[in-house]
Amino acid sequence: MRLIIITKATIQVKWRECNESLRKQCEPYQVSLTTTNNELRKTLTDMNAREIIKCCQHFIDTVTTEKLKLNGINKITNGIRLQCKSPNDAQILSTLNWNGTFKRLTIHKPKYGIVVHGVPTELDTITI
Repeated sequence: MRLIIITKATIQVKWRECNESLRKQCEPYQVSLTTTNNELRKTLTDMNAREIIKCCQHFIDTVTTEKLKLNGINKITNGIRLQCKSPNDAQILSTLNWNGTFKRLTIHKPKYGIVVHGVPTELDTITI
């Protein structure tokens, strides 16, 4: 008989891995729209999700010739995340200019940074 001991830490690691894999699977179906305008943030938090979907769907119908339908939205801290039916739909939506729905609403572009310790930030030019 073999006794298996499961600790809280191993459960948390497995939970994190599962959530990460689910996030990566859903990512191609999503488009994140963000804003830096505080008034628009307040407007989006005060609006009902159905109202936001209705505004976004109306904008999509007027701008594109293709029949794209939103599955839903998620309200995020600084904007909204649109849920699409296919990765192709999400790619088309990410090319649109979203100022037609809400002013100052743009596609989210992540900012990545790299830190390398021990490397000087200012490089001297070397002449050969």
